[in-house]
Amino acid sequence: MGTIIVLLFSCDVLESEPDVLEPVVDIDGTEVYVLANGSSFIDLQSKVQTSQPARLAVTSEPRHGLLADLGQGILQYSPTTGSSRARDGFEFTLYSATNEIIRRDSVVIVIESDSTNLPCNIYPVNDYVYSVGTTGVLIDVTANDVICSNTVEVSVYSPASSFPPYFGTAEVENNRIRYVPGPSFNGEDKIMYKLTTSNPARIAYGMVYITSDSACTFSVADDLYTFDSLVENSNITLKIFENDSLCQALNQYQVNLKSGPVYGTALLTPDGFRYQVPDSVGFVFNDHFTYEVCIDASCKIARVDVRLMVDTVTSCNFFAVPDSVDITNNAMGTVFLEVTKNDSICGELTSFGITENPAYGTAFINASNKTIGYQRDPLMNRNDSLRYEICKGEKCSTAAVYIKRTK
Repeated sequence: MGTIIVLLFSCDVLESEPDVLEPVVDIDGTEVYVLANGSSFIDLQSKVQTSQPARLAVTSEPRHGLLADLGQGILQYSPTTGSSRARDGFEFTLYSATNEIIRRDSVVIVIESDSTNLPCNIYPVNDYVYSVGTTGVLIDVTANDVICSNTVEVSVYSPASSFPPYFGTAEVENNRIRYVPGPSFNGEDKIMYKLTTSNPARIAYGMVYITSDSACTFSVADDLYTFDSLVENSNITLKIFENDSLCQALNQYQVNLKSGPVYGTALLTPDGFRYQVPDSVGFVFNDHFTYEVCIDASCKIARVDVRLMVDTVTSCNFFAVPDSVDITNNAMGTVFLEVTKNDSICGELTSFGITENPAYGTAFINASNKTIGYQRDPLMNRNDSLRYEICKGEKCSTAAVYIKRTK
């Protein structure tokens, strides 16, 4: 477990008369919802009220996210699940002035990938402001937030000198925040803001990250690695981030293996991925996997292809490999599926056809580039599948294609 986060506070006094031996404790057990790939600010101190001053400490870390102590009872939780949904949480312990355990409890966190599934509340999304000059900038911090309220009030949250902004001033103008750099501004700063409504239970916090650098477009690109022979220990280092456009330091992003290789294994490293070749390779070898890079509510997916042109090949195993594709957010009428890209073909095909048609769409062979064209039935939002066959002379092999298309 990481460093324990300790918060010191004097708790509110409840109506019950204080009891030295049995202090009255009231804990708000409301689940905390957070958008996947975003972050949530948890006011842990406001969740706990006691009839006596006490010490509060986080005594277990979450499994699917990172927890940071910002001070004044505010914790920042950042999911590490990419675009996936999950449930998470962490334990906290309440101690008396004499270091006796008063109570243990936990904060339950629900990570949601679809904002339409969130309960009605306020969900700030971090803002990134580029090209900030000496005259400052006016920031509409609520423009990208998910807000279930007719009116929301913006304020700069800086309850102590340890809170940002550190190198400039931030003031609210017409429910927006104007930031003006100071003489010590070195090109980077941030602002924490608070959102409130007429409902006192609906309070949320967000963060604005400020930089003098020019705007950057976050994107990832597919990779193709071809090797003429096996490398030492059958390990290949793939520096997949070199052709990606990352606007922040890599450690600010969440990187996940989205779909694993068909044959080998892939392990995430600081430079990219380490690809482990299977123990036995007796043919011209093609494999692939996909990875996902996320920051806040934005995720990008890229594919990595690995080809080993083994120079000791004397024979080739001819077979088709199953495929799994996700076209959930693809609005194109026809999607072309590169199903033969990971097959072991060993030369040129003599035939390529569909042996089992999809149930909720239509499919056809595009012979010019050896792909399968798939057209969804717009009235049927269900996952689909098909089967195809490849042949080389008298040798034939079939494989399934699983199509995710729930929207």
